[in-house]
Amino acid sequence: NLVSYPTVWSASLNVIAAESSRIHAWFAALPAWPRRGLALLAGALATLGHAPFQLVLVFVAAIIVLIWLLDAAATRERKLASAFGIGWWFGLGHFTTGLYWISSAFLVDSASFGPLWGIPATLALAGGLAIFWGLGCALAVAFWTKDLRRVAAFALAVFITEWLRGNILTGFPWLLPGYVWTPGEPISQLASIFGIYGLSLLTLQVAATPAV
Repeated sequence: NLVSYPTVWSASLNVIAAESSRIHAWFAALPAWPRRGLALLAGALATLGHAPFQLVLVFVAAIIVLIWLLDAAATRERKLASAFGIGWWFGLGHFTTGLYWISSAFLVDSASFGPLWGIPATLALAGGLAIFWGLGCALAVAFWTKDLRRVAAFALAVFITEWLRGNILTGFPWLLPGYVWTPGEPISQLASIFGIYGLSLLTLQVAATPAV
């Protein structure tokens, strides 16, 4: 007997929905520190999306994990604080691995500074910049839903806080999401039309969409 396409499509959607439920249940059951550790690891992996690696799919995977962690955070009693924490740990992993080279500046006079100051200074900078990811995630969860709209909320919220990071005081627009595209590729050329922040918004939207 031939099976109609609508029947196959419906069955496939049911399988996907069941698998999604299992994933969300697993993330929701994680204790606090494993959630933070997973966010830290996801942030570190997101750095591989940037030069010299340009592993865009790894960046996408990291954002998907972050979305699932925020799904779990949205179910907590103090959801905004939980979302901020997840975003901060993600940002800490992202900026620590992406800005490690700053510690090299302290090696100019290594006898006086060296690792004693270089490593703490890098961690302090990463921790400060991670606040913007924390704020972005908290803002997103304030408008969180259980459907596709949460992806748009995430992309827009993090876009806003990334713009603030790049413009407050003198700004520090390093490791913006839009930089994951290899320079010269067709997608990277969109920056000439929408700017790097517009490209970052598009990148966040595309990277988060598979999490639905």
